[in-house]
Amino acid sequence: MKSLLMHSPVAIAFGWIGVYIFITLLPLLILLIYPPLSGRGFWIDFSVALGFIALAMMALQFL
Repeated sequence: MKSLLMHSPVAIAFGWIGVYIFITLLPLLILLIYPPLSGRGFWIDFSVALGFIALAMMALQFL
């Protein structure tokens, strides 16, 4: 049964999607560990977070 799941295209696709989402959200996880010191507003922090996600997604496009 285990070898059947490992060769299933659906299981492999979900695995790659999970890896993609983890790598995309990794900059935000790092920011949770080391928060910035400046007291910016919510919308500026939100736009910076979206920028980090976009940068990670563009970097993954080369892979």
